[in-house]
This record gives sequence, structure tokens and C-alpha cells, in this order.
Amino acid sequence: MASTHDTTAGRRDDLEHFVDALLRGYRFRVCEAPADWEAALAIRRRVYRTDCGYDVPVPDDYDHRSWVFVAEEAATGAAVGTMRATPRWSGPLEAEEYFDLPRYLRTPMALEITRFAIASEHRKGKTFLPVVSLGLFKLVWEFATRIGASYLIVCSKGERLWTYDWLRFRTTELKAAYAKLG
Repeated sequence: MASTHDTTAGRRDDLEHFVDALLRGYRFRVCEAPADWEAALAIRRRVYRTDCGYDVPVPDDYDHRSWVFVAEEAATGAAVGTMRATPRWSGPLEAEEYFDLPRYLRTPMALEITRFAIASEHRKGKTFLPVVSLGLFKLVWEFATRIGASYLIVCSKGERLWTYDWLRFRTTELKAAYAKLG
């Protein structure tokens, strides 16, 4: 008689407990109410315009057809981070303003992750990991999985590519100047 044992099951549970413990102190969710939307946009406005000095509209032309995600400090309910996912089924992605995506990414089931912003006092946690970043990416990945998205697309500055490698993104090797954010 043959038997099997899934040796990865315990490790998956351990990883989930580790991630849950790491994210403790924050809530991550999709913006549904107008107040959630405004709180997320206020964080983006603060980070993009005030902290970084970018002259970009907030909201912009992609927000009306995107999902916006928010990270909140659990103790206060204050918004501390945000990220946006734009589905390609609603029209071209922002990345397509700069280069032609490979055919396999031009599917309606692709989502582009953009307008990632975290309040400066929440960018680094008590650990070496950027907790709010990790929580937002986890939320977007779970959301994408639930809606059946095939691909998540992220554009990044060269010096930040290691982050996306670490998160298991694969590079397309496409390169272009990103005029909106310098």
C-alpha cells in the first residue's frame, strides 16, 4: 500500500502565521466607500506631491476605472498607504503610454499596479521588511486571484527592480523614460 504525506502543508501554515503576525497592527482592504477613496487619495497626494514633489493630478485619468486599495493603522484607523490596480479590460494601461506590451500581457485579464504610496512614518517597520508594502502587495495578489486575473504588471525604476524580483515578478526587459514621475 502506498501512502503520501504533504510535507509543504505545515510550512504553508507556518508562513501564513508569520505573515499574519508581521502585518499585525495594520488593516488592508479595497476602498469601497467614498471616505475610503478620499483617505487613500490623500495619502497618494501627500506622498507624490508633498514628499516627492511630483506635479501629477490626484486623482488622475486611470482612477475612475481602477480599484484602489488602502492600508490603515489598526489602532487609529488612519490611512497610511495605498495602491491602485487597473484592469486592462477597461482600456489601455498606463504602461502602454510608454511602450508596447508583449502580446501575452495585452490580455483583458491583466492588471497594472500603480500609484503605490506609503506615508513616510510607515515605510519601514520594526523588522527589516517593509510591512505596509508587503500587506498591500498581498492584498492585491489575493484580489487578483479572486477575480481571475492572469497577470500583474508593475513598472519600476531600475534601482527598485530587486524588490519585484524578491516578490517573484519577472522582468519583460522593456525600458522607457517615465515622464509623469521623472
